[in-house]
Amino acid sequence: MEAIDYYLKQAYFSLGTDMVKELKFNKRAVRNEIILRSEKNLTTKIISMFNYSVGEIISYEAKTKRCAEITKILGLEKQIAVQDYFTIKKTTARDKQGKHKTMIQIIRVHSVLASAA
Repeated sequence: MEAIDYYLKQAYFSLGTDMVKELKFNKRAVRNEIILRSEKNLTTKIISMFNYSVGEIISYEAKTKRCAEITKILGLEKQIAVQDYFTIKKTTARDKQGKHKTMIQIIRVHSVLASAA
């Protein structure tokens, strides 16, 4: 039996069936909508929307795209930066064509209490 996605299950209770259908059952869209409607502070919402884990390696392009998406979703005037919410380490990796590609690795999540002060 397949595990039920936590956010999809929560979405039916908090957002309603119509809203989940309107979001086309897209996990990221549903998750973002639940986070937006939560009573969390802005920093916690941003960290939750990134959905990065410690040790995770992300391409620079994916990071830049996700920052722009979150900025747009939250309606912020200033572009957010990953390094404001996570300690990162820049690294390089080779892609399938053998070209060097800039990557970042998530080292640690910044404290929400420290950024709220």
